[in-house]
Amino acid sequence: MNSFLIDKIKLALTENGISSGKLSYAAIHSNPQNRGRITLLIYEDSQSVPIYVAKIPRTNLGRQALEREQNCLQRCTKTNKFLRHQIQRIYWNDEDINFILEKYFQGQRIADFQSAEKASPKVLDWIIQLQQNSSAPIRNTKDFLMFGQELIEHVNQYYRITHHVSKLLFELEKRMKNVNDFDMQATIVHGDFTLKNLIINEDKVETFDWEWIQEFGWPLIDIWFFLFSVSDWCYPFGSYMQRGLRVAKTLVGATEYSRLVRNLINYYNSQQNYPTDVVRCFILLTLLDVIVRDHIVHELIDLRSERFFKILSIIGEQSERFWKFVDSLF
Repeated sequence: MNSFLIDKIKLALTENGISSGKLSYAAIHSNPQNRGRITLLIYEDSQSVPIYVAKIPRTNLGRQALEREQNCLQRCTKTNKFLRHQIQRIYWNDEDINFILEKYFQGQRIADFQSAEKASPKVLDWIIQLQQNSSAPIRNTKDFLMFGQELIEHVNQYYRITHHVSKLLFELEKRMKNVNDFDMQATIVHGDFTLKNLIINEDKVETFDWEWIQEFGWPLIDIWFFLFSVSDWCYPFGSYMQRGLRVAKTLVGATEYSRLVRNLINYYNSQQNYPTDVVRCFILLTLLDVIVRDHIVHELIDLRSERFFKILSIIGEQSERFWKFVDSLF
């Protein structure tokens, strides 16, 4: 490992009153936003469990992404007391290198359907507390229509929309235009609120990897990312396309997962009391949002957006059944 990098991390730890022992190299992996980073596990002497995780960008684009993430988090923690107690990190930035050190979370990941049933209400409570502590502008019907229309236009830009999907989008647009005026407060949005970024420690939910954070986002985005990731985990094997097909069939079918979704949505909506037509439409808009974000970053079709577009296509082919499914959630 580069001794320069080791010295920088040890200096950051020392300046923040943290003693460090060995530094263990963990992984180098691609990331959609910062085009890759080095991940290090930081141990105290003679301990077998890491105390911190370091994320170090590998490119100038990565440096910029990390700075954006850090600046946004700093603003959000100043205005959101709940988030302030959730984020434990050290940020280092000089002319040579920048990186963040986050506390290493110990606990359990959601590993099967039973643990998803048990942990999901805790996760929703975490999101609700984050959102209810947010202080942000108010969104209304006009903002929502504009958001949905922009997503649809972006998807049309990158894909040749099939007849079935066109019918689905037409129904979506019609429902959105029929929504009565409403006020929905914009909130802090994690942006990648999936199982891989969550740790459950007894009754506490730990959340990390804030690369996609939004300071003033649509509150329902994190809900759907979480629900889709639970569904995706239920079918973890096979190609992206095969998994996408199975998730789509789950969303338009009557399975254990469908009942879990219904219960979670009803619970969330009872706490937040958003217009039901808006909540229904977000089921579809979140899929569009994932596809659009991939293209904005990559300017090309990648496996993830292909997978979600395949979900969209299958739902489009069964659009009548799909809308019956989302209507049944309320």
